[in-house]
Amino acid sequence: MENILKKVYSYQKRFTYIEAPLYSFIISLFILSWFPAVIAYFVYGVIYPSTIRFGLFLNITSTIGIFVIALIKSDFKKTMFALTDDAIIFKAPGKLRTINFSDITLCKHIQTPFKNLIQITSAERNIFLPFSINGIHDLILHLHERLIANGKTTVLDEPSPGSMLSEALLHKKAYLREKTAFFPLVVSTLFLTFLNLLIAYKFWQLDLIAILIWAIIGFLIPLNIFAFAEFLINQLAKKTESPDNKSTGQNNPDGSYYLLSSLFFIIIYFSLGILVKFNF
Repeated sequence: MENILKKVYSYQKRFTYIEAPLYSFIISLFILSWFPAVIAYFVYGVIYPSTIRFGLFLNITSTIGIFVIALIKSDFKKTMFALTDDAIIFKAPGKLRTINFSDITLCKHIQTPFKNLIQITSAERNIFLPFSINGIHDLILHLHERLIANGKTTVLDEPSPGSMLSEALLHKKAYLREKTAFFPLVVSTLFLTFLNLLIAYKFWQLDLIAILIWAIIGFLIPLNIFAFAEFLINQLAKKTESPDNKSTGQNNPDGSYYLLSSLFFIIIYFSLGILVKFNF
């Protein structure tokens, strides 16, 4: 490759909205898979072979799930986006695309409820830049510099002037918050799931279906608290059109939004608890 790579980017290491519930679910499966054997031992004084088979089946299923996740993440790690003085490059397993800045005919910010990315187009090919790239704000800054240097500013197509950089800054700061929240989110999800199991089984003495429903509610509450708080923070940043004036990943005055979201979902949590307790 004649061009010397100046800037290299890859996907972000954490996809909190996907990984946190997946890891919480897999860990829950590992633990719950041995509950029937433990209950049989303490209630009947014997461990039935069927409970061992059930535990092993769920453990193997969970292990396969972890293996699949590792494979997918491995492919993501091998995906690279790079900028040289003359071109933008996309490289993934079995794929290599290069577009010279002088050949770019369109640099479009595509923003819909289902996708949010930048499309780089030449006469022969496209390169798509998702906002899940680690360092997306820096990438877009340097992309703009290259377009200016090549006299290609007219190819920019944005919903509003500066929307690419504003959106990239939003994602940059949201990702910092997601990384900070990842492990607390997994731990709180596991804690509330098993707390609900204990409450439903030991104290409310519900049947199996009701126990599972209450456990699933416990599983979903922390994830929804985080997602709703992030939604509020990002909506405020978009409305003020200055997402860099407040929230940061380390010093986060937006904690009030997490508190508001927590209070909202705690009310929902207790309301659902009353429904489950008195309707099963």
